[in-house]
Amino acid sequence: MTLRALLVLVGLAVFAAFHFEWLPYRPVVGRIYVTFPESVDIEVGAPVVYHGVEVGRVERKGLRQASATGPASVELTLAFETEGLVLRRDDEFAVEGAGILGTPHIRVLVAEELSPELPDGSRVAGVPSLRTRVSDSAGDFLRRAGESARDTGQRWYESLAGESAESDAPHSRQGDDPPKSQP
Repeated sequence: MTLRALLVLVGLAVFAAFHFEWLPYRPVVGRIYVTFPESVDIEVGAPVVYHGVEVGRVERKGLRQASATGPASVELTLAFETEGLVLRRDDEFAVEGAGILGTPHIRVLVAEELSPELPDGSRVAGVPSLRTRVSDSAGDFLRRAGESARDTGQRWYESLAGESAESDAPHSRQGDDPPKSQP
């Protein structure tokens, strides 16, 4: 073997060693399937965050077909890479944004009370994100405010119409004769 071939092989070996060292490989220790009733703004590879710590990634995003138990939904497969992580049945999963740009991630909303463990491979329902909940609440508030303003305007209009009708009615009470004009 020539010196040139030997140097090429050593270079490839060093390149491979550094490449695999820098490759962020963590074995998957568990999976959870989270379904959302509507489209979710998240991509495959997005992080899963538990108490502010990244514990996994979105492994797959797909459509779950409608069945007898419910309509079609979006299903995310979450792959957990942290050994010893205990998820509970009452924990909730929400799509939220982080940072100035709002980079989407899955946030595990930890239940306050301890409930039984969530077994590997479980299916759970996702909850709307904080942004969705706030925008839905704001939309409900604006809808109710609009209805209230419309009702108030209608009552005001009806009261004006009633006053106008009373002022146009002939005077029928005694002693309420209209003033006579002077010749």
